[in-house]
Amino acid sequence: MLALTSEGWLRRWRRAGPAMFTCSRALLDWVVRTAVREQVPLEIRRATVVGLTGTAARVRGVRLATPGGDTDLEADLVVDASGRGTRVTGWLNGLGLTGVRERAVDSGLVNASRLYRIPSGAERFP
Repeated sequence: MLALTSEGWLRRWRRAGPAMFTCSRALLDWVVRTAVREQVPLEIRRATVVGLTGTAARVRGVRLATPGGDTDLEADLVVDASGRGTRVTGWLNGLGLTGVRERAVDSGLVNASRLYRIPSGAERFP
């Protein structure tokens, strides 16, 4: 395996150094979700969040789009993990919290997943 790291090219078999673990994004998400479920009593729902509930002083939960109409879900902690497509600034404005400054931090980390077909003749390759 060969990878370009902040220290240069990493050849896994040539030196002991930074460890590299590879997996698909789906596997990573599953492992994190499983670990959290084992540690914390929680309920996982598939839903579309359409806003926040509360006031400018305190977020109290989220508003979910449901087939029967929007419904509010109270929460002690709300985490926005939607990434670059976040709408949280507009939702906070809707609660009366204006002038929210955004700050971007580039961690330099990325992830990518790709599945490959095994080429003909390589089925028994380790």
